[in-house]
Amino acid sequence: MEKLLSEHLGIDVLPHYWDRRYTKNLEKLSKPSYEVKLIEDVWLTLRDGV
Repeated sequence: MEKLLSEHLGIDVLPHYWDRRYTKNLEKLSKPSYEVKLIEDVWLTLRDGV
């Protein structure tokens, strides 16, 4: 069974501008090593203008 492109790359959502031109040598690409952390209840001050 063929894997999805996102499974090979280790990302959930592919950029909309990607097509097969960018993924020719898929087996040569390494998976990115990153993790997503969820931080809740963070206060942020917003200002109008500069």
